[in-house]
Amino acid sequence: MPQKSKREPKRKPKYGMISCVAYLYNMLWKYEKSLVFTGILIVPVSLVTSVLALVIPSVILRYLETEHRFSTIALVIVGLVAADALFALMDDYLKAKAEMAEFYVVTRLQHRQQKSMLERDFYLDYDLEIKAKDERGMRSIESNHAKGVHFPMDFAEMAAVVVKFFFFGAVISVLDFKIILLLALGCAVNIPFYVWEQKKNYETADGRNSIRKKIDYLAYRVARDFRYGKDIRLYHLRTYLSLLAGQLFGEYKKERQKLEKRSFVTALAGFLVILVRDGAAYGFLITKALSGEMDAAQFVLYFSAITELAGFMSDVIWKWTGISEGALQISDYREDLELSGRLNHGEGIPVPSGAFSIEFKDVSYRYPKGEKIYWKK
Repeated sequence: MPQKSKREPKRKPKYGMISCVAYLYNMLWKYEKSLVFTGILIVPVSLVTSVLALVIPSVILRYLETEHRFSTIALVIVGLVAADALFALMDDYLKAKAEMAEFYVVTRLQHRQQKSMLERDFYLDYDLEIKAKDERGMRSIESNHAKGVHFPMDFAEMAAVVVKFFFFGAVISVLDFKIILLLALGCAVNIPFYVWEQKKNYETADGRNSIRKKIDYLAYRVARDFRYGKDIRLYHLRTYLSLLAGQLFGEYKKERQKLEKRSFVTALAGFLVILVRDGAAYGFLITKALSGEMDAAQFVLYFSAITELAGFMSDVIWKWTGISEGALQISDYREDLELSGRLNHGEGIPVPSGAFSIEFKDVSYRYPKGEKIYWKK
C-alpha cells in the first residue's frame, strides 16, 4: 500500500512586524536620521493635505451661497488654495524623499548581509538549511523593488492612512454611523482574500527561490564563464543545457502564473465588494439630498468624505498586505544575519616566536566506510 507523502512543515516568521519596524528605524537613526524624520512627518502632512482637499470645495460653495462681497470670497479662495498648494508641495517632497529612501535602505541592508557572510564560518556555506536561509535573505533585499526595502516608509504611510481613516470616519458619523459600518463590512469581506494570497505566496517562496537560483546559475555562471565552453563543446552539452534552461523557465513561469491567479482572484473579489459597498453608500447620500435633508455644501462635503474614506479603507488593506509581506521578508533577512559558527573569529592566541612542534596523541585514520586502520598514533 503506497504511503502518503508527508507535507513539509509550514514556515513561520521569527520576528513580528513591530520588531522589524524597530530594527529598520534603529538602523536609519544610526546612519541616516533624516529618513526617520521623513517617516514621522509623513503622517501629519498627509492628514492636513487630505483635510484641505475635503473641506475646500464645501467651504467655497458655502461662501458663494452666503457671502455677498466678492472681496471676502476671493480672499477665502486664495487663502485656501495657497494653503492647499503649500501642504501639497510638502507632501510631494516627503513622498519623493521616501521613494528615494528605498535605494539607501537596500544598499545598507545588502552591505550588512555581505559583511555577515564574509565573517561567518566557511563550513556554513555547505549546509542545505543555511543555503535556504541565505536564499530567502538575498531575495528579501535583492533590489529596490522588494517589499522589505519599502517596508519602513510603507509603514509610515500606513500609519497616515489609519489616522485619516479615523478623521474621515468621524466626519461621516455625523451624517449616519451606518455608512461607516457598511464600508467597514465591505473591507472585512476582502480581508480573508488578502490573507489567503499572502499566506500562499509566503509558503511557496522557497520553491520559487530554488528555481530562480538555478536559472541565475545557468545565466550568470555557465553561460558567461568561458572556462565551461570546452566541456560544453567536448561533451555536446549545448542541447542539454538549452532544454534544461527551457524547463526551468517553464517551471518558473508556472509559479509566476500561480501568483498572478491568486492576485487576480483577490482583485476581482475586491472590485465586486467595492462596487456594492460604495454604490449603497452613494445611494443613501443621494436619497438624503433628494429629500431635502442637506444643502449643496453638505452634499459635496459628505460625498467627498465617503469617497475618501472608502479609498482609505481599501488602502488600509492594500498597504497592510504590503507591509505584512515586507515584515516577513525583513524577518527572513534578520534570521539569515543571525547565523553564527563555532570557529574563533577574535584575535586568538599569539603565534610562538621560537621553534615549536606539534604532537598527536590518540589519533588514527581510516578511509570512509572502511574497517582497516591505516595510521595510528
